[in-house]
Amino acid sequence: MGYSQVPSSPLVGFLSIIGIYGLTLILTSLALLISLIFLNKNKRSQLLKVGVVSVVLVTGQLLKYMEWTEPSGEPISISLVQGNIAQDIKWQKETVTQTLQTYQKLIQKTKGQIILLPETALPLLAEYIPETFKKSILLHASKERAHVLIGAIERQDTKYFNVVLNLDSDSSQVYRKSHLVPFGEFIPLKFIFQYIYTHYLNMPMNDLSRGSIRQEPMAIENQKIAFNICYEDVFGEEIIRALPSATILANVSNDAWYGRSIAAYQHLQFSQARAIETGRMVIRSTNTGATAIIDEHGVVKEILPTFTEGILEGYVQGFKNTTPYVFFGNWPVMTLCFIVLLGWVMRHSKLLWILKRK
Repeated sequence: MGYSQVPSSPLVGFLSIIGIYGLTLILTSLALLISLIFLNKNKRSQLLKVGVVSVVLVTGQLLKYMEWTEPSGEPISISLVQGNIAQDIKWQKETVTQTLQTYQKLIQKTKGQIILLPETALPLLAEYIPETFKKSILLHASKERAHVLIGAIERQDTKYFNVVLNLDSDSSQVYRKSHLVPFGEFIPLKFIFQYIYTHYLNMPMNDLSRGSIRQEPMAIENQKIAFNICYEDVFGEEIIRALPSATILANVSNDAWYGRSIAAYQHLQFSQARAIETGRMVIRSTNTGATAIIDEHGVVKEILPTFTEGILEGYVQGFKNTTPYVFFGNWPVMTLCFIVLLGWVMRHSKLLWILKRK
């Protein structure tokens, strides 16, 4: 429920301190207080509860003006590429050449120092990316003094990874997705579901391997960029693992699976929350949307229309230092909830004991 407050509610001020779970806890507590205001007719009690709600809202609004982080280095120009490749043709062999041509054409038009493509933008193994495609792209990157970061599938022996790789760098400049989606990216309980996947479902790359839980941000230009793929940015406690080292957060996604529903914008809202929690700018490159640049306060600065082919040009600023949430994570909220639950159990156990005695 905390996401409903992102990015402009007064309560968002608490997000950089106690994270999305803490914000949800505050929101539900305020909802309880407001309901009690109407249920309890005692004027003094009502005024007290109104006062508490007001103090929380004012405190949250004041916290929004706190600057936990500060700029680091010079801004970098970026080009976020949105290919708008329909999901039903994305993995068909007959359309691979067409997809490569689409991205080659778009990349040739970019002007940024960082050129970022979406998750699995190229629907083939990284080792099979045509040399002609690479040479064309790297020639453009050389002219613009740019770095081309591409989403693809990487093979290592018998393992396959969902990755973001730096096309013009060595193998160390790669991020491998670690939080995989069950049934979409790996098959749980294979002894039950493997037969169904093999004989009935046409789902490519359905059994990937996990990347390392902790991976170093990519050092590009004067910044360190921490990548996450698809719905990894739902988990704030995982995003902060790359901090405070990382100065910029980057998400690459393919939300074409969800069609023209609100899912793409809900996913955008997750990224906005991560920006506020960490005090970092977030850049998003997606297949069909929402491709966007989000500032450190969670405000969308630039965005491409969904389901359109295009390039979002802009600038991203790196930030250093940490927010309280980056330092403490979810532990304060989890500890508080545990104490409250423990107190509730002990209180009711004592009451039960008293009733039994009577």
